[in-house]
Amino acid sequence: KAHFTVIGNHATSLPEEVLAACTLDSVIRREPELTAQDLVDAVEKGRDLIKVLGISYKRVDGTIVNNEDRPFNENLDDLPFAARHLLDNAKYTLPVINEPYTLIITSRGCPYSCIYCTAYQYYGKKVRLRSAENVVDEMQECLEKHSLRNFTMWSDTFNQNRKFVMEVCAELKKRGMEKKIRWMANSRVDHVDPEVLKEMRSSGCIGVSYGVESGVEEILKNMKKGATAEQARIAVRQTKEAGIEVLTHIIFGLPGETMDTIKETIKYVKELDPDYAQFYCAIPFPKTELEAMGKKEGWITTEDYAKYELNQPILNLPGLSIVQL
Repeated sequence: KAHFTVIGNHATSLPEEVLAACTLDSVIRREPELTAQDLVDAVEKGRDLIKVLGISYKRVDGTIVNNEDRPFNENLDDLPFAARHLLDNAKYTLPVINEPYTLIITSRGCPYSCIYCTAYQYYGKKVRLRSAENVVDEMQECLEKHSLRNFTMWSDTFNQNRKFVMEVCAELKKRGMEKKIRWMANSRVDHVDPEVLKEMRSSGCIGVSYGVESGVEEILKNMKKGATAEQARIAVRQTKEAGIEVLTHIIFGLPGETMDTIKETIKYVKELDPDYAQFYCAIPFPKTELEAMGKKEGWITTEDYAKYELNQPILNLPGLSIVQL
């Protein structure tokens, strides 16, 4: 008999709710690869699912069982590269450049405590890095086997570890790949320095995206960002000086937001003068601190998760109504 399962943040946060709401047999919580492998093996061999770590599943009588968490995989180099031969890679294009691109997951885990973020639920708080050689091996495979030359380094914070970033840049240059590829990364504003940016640029980096979030210190403190508006100013300036394009991400509607603070942030972003800016609404994703605050204060206006999209407001704040946002 077929066995239906899902992975992802939502299923990790609300496994029982997900299983109760649909005809799935199980959900895979947190990091999926080893759990999925174990689950497939158990289903194929008819083993009892109680021994599969990291899943929640439905018994025949409809009761839901939450198995113990699977420990996070400490050696990411052990995982095979993504099975890109199963995809029509040409369909996945990078905006602006309009060429096919792919994501390279360079690390997992985030030690920060931003109140809106689900990253720690999925990959944990401890940063686990792949080796620079392993990362560049995957990029080389993409280039040679799949004709993919555009990459986004996809991790919670690519530049968290300075040594790792420098090693990736050196490895790309050692293999002579810096002229053949273009890559982007998402980074924090408080982990930037000109030397690293220069190395990134010379190894093919064309863009860095920063989670700036707000230009108002009080709101940055309220969201527990752990970085300041001034650090963002410096990061954006230094990145542009290194010849790398900058994308800034801004969130409107976090605790403390008003129409005045929104105007202040817009003015601030114009002063930063990034090449691109993306604006989002704060979303109280399940099991985040923002959701807990929203429930306690009565800010949340819907529990329809289909509306939990970054382009529409969910929170009705004391100083900022949904209509205004």
